[in-house]
Amino acid sequence: HFALSHNHLAIWAAAWQRGPQFADLERPPNHVKFNDFHVGQAIDSAPLLQRHMAERSQAVSTAPIANFNLPPELFNAFRPPTAKPPSPMRSTSSAATADSLLPESATPGPRLSLSEFCTAYSLSDDIRQKLDDNGYTGSNTIS
Repeated sequence: HFALSHNHLAIWAAAWQRGPQFADLERPPNHVKFNDFHVGQAIDSAPLLQRHMAERSQAVSTAPIANFNLPPELFNAFRPPTAKPPSPMRSTSSAATADSLLPESATPGPRLSLSEFCTAYSLSDDIRQKLDDNGYTGSNTIS
């Protein structure tokens, strides 16, 4: 026999209202309050509990587990060689041209003051003012 409290009856009624697959007059709901309630077999009353008990009773492997951490350099022998990017050609010219943004085949234009530069390239007074505000003094500071 199993004593049913008001809480048991409320849980059973709520499960029964959800549908016959959850509970009915012969089968109580799958709820922790009904784990000790036996109708036929315990599997009917608490399948989750029975599954947990079955998993616990299975033999546990006693084989040791070993983890190895190997450095990635060890596996370089198995990787295909990568093509190295071509190194840029170094010029044998002076250090002044090595710092230039112009290619070796191009030559810098004439040295002009900021006003001469803006006049030569038809730049507006607004652009000349912005260049002046940003510290440009002539064409030599642009190249």
